[in-house]
Amino acid sequence: MRVATLLLMTIAVTGTQSADPAADQPEFEAASIRATNGAADSHGQMGPTADSFHGVNMPLKQYVAWAYKIRDKRMYGPDWLDTTRFDLSAKANRAVPIETMRLMMRKLLEDRFHLVAHQETRTLSASVLTVGKTGPKHLNSTATESQASIMPGAIKPDGNQIWLLRGVTTFEFAFFLERLAKLDDVLVDGTGLDGKFDIDLEIPVKAVEMTPLDYGLTVVLPAVSDQLGLKVGVRKVPTEVLVIDQVDRVPTEN
Repeated sequence: MRVATLLLMTIAVTGTQSADPAADQPEFEAASIRATNGAADSHGQMGPTADSFHGVNMPLKQYVAWAYKIRDKRMYGPDWLDTTRFDLSAKANRAVPIETMRLMMRKLLEDRFHLVAHQETRTLSASVLTVGKTGPKHLNSTATESQASIMPGAIKPDGNQIWLLRGVTTFEFAFFLERLAKLDDVLVDGTGLDGKFDIDLEIPVKAVEMTPLDYGLTVVLPAVSDQLGLKVGVRKVPTEVLVIDQVDRVPTEN
């Protein structure tokens, strides 16, 4: 289930940095990075656990995107970042918050790929998820602190499929919709809604030629509007991007 896997890549992180970030930047206790022979159109998976991070056959671009909490479509760097794939396994000496693990991943990429990057804000055209006139509705608040969970349910006899989203922020929901609707651009969260939510989203899958993951824009967005009271529009917004200043294609040895 590619969409569910990709969604787990995106969990928010913020943090303050000291005057000398390298002095106290957390790092993994042990890590292994190996190039893979996966085809450019093959699929991998990656994600964190309480005390480790594992990725299989994933482009380097996705590891960088996870570390910086940036959409891969908002990253500017060499083309090979999207085609050069690696297996990555890294372990901390204890359970750490997701925010800390992102910083640990940055340190790993800096050490092994000599990654140098900077973030800046540019005004770009983007799709924006906002609250419609009838919403929000059916966004059930949850107090859980567990990792976001997204699972597709079985297709019902009426041709509809229910996606079960548990403990997701609206940022994560926007990322999920971006992938589900196959948007060419990023979908920015402009709802202003805080917290985590449990969401049941029912999507019609009635066309014979459609598979459960081939929903498309015209199918997904009406369902989101009708069921959740949210809408998607396009406008120019200040957008944070990541610019890769330097990165090696081959990592240093394990």
